[in-house]
Amino acid sequence: MEVQRADLRLRRRAKIVVVLALIFGAVAAFVLQRWFAEVRQLYDSDAGKLKESLLIAFSFSVGAIAILAACLCVYLWRLGSRIQETRQFPPPGVRVIRDTIVQYGTQAARRGKAHHVFAVVLILSVLALLLASWRILTLFAAN
Repeated sequence: MEVQRADLRLRRRAKIVVVLALIFGAVAAFVLQRWFAEVRQLYDSDAGKLKESLLIAFSFSVGAIAILAACLCVYLWRLGSRIQETRQFPPPGVRVIRDTIVQYGTQAARRGKAHHVFAVVLILSVLALLLASWRILTLFAAN
């Protein structure tokens, strides 16, 4: 049984990314609290601006989620293809953040296929999100 050893520099970078994501989330929460206060003021004074502000925020949120999920789909599809081509998981040249048992043959090909299935399910979910969001936006824009 072959084990691919963890790349300690990659693990350190992953930890840094997680910490930065937490900091970004905290800053975003603070900014959103200020934005919610402005929205409350608009609720009392100007319904038209309130609606416009909420629609812009909704559109931005859905767009950001869709773009990030689509990027993940591309990554998963490409990784799954490499796994199936090489019939090895993790594929040659891929660094890992923890010690990983290397799989070969049919077992690895199944993992590659699972990556493809997950990518397809995720992109279909993104399309459903975009369709539902478009419907919501058209309903609110009509009122």
